[in-house]
Amino acid sequence: MDESPGKEHVAFTKWAISKGIEINGIAPARFPGRRLGMIATKTIEVSTSTITTVLPQYND
Repeated sequence: MDESPGKEHVAFTKWAISKGIEINGIAPARFPGRRLGMIATKTIEVSTSTITTVLPQYND
């Protein structure tokens, strides 16, 4: 199975990380006959956060 998500998704992942998004144990993957999805890159324990975002801080 070719799990490569393609250049666009690799670039998007790099961009997301540069904006402070933390990705833990998952990655985009290509699934034959089902397009794109997410695949675990390690064993994910119960209650583990896989994607974490930071809310922007606004100054009033």
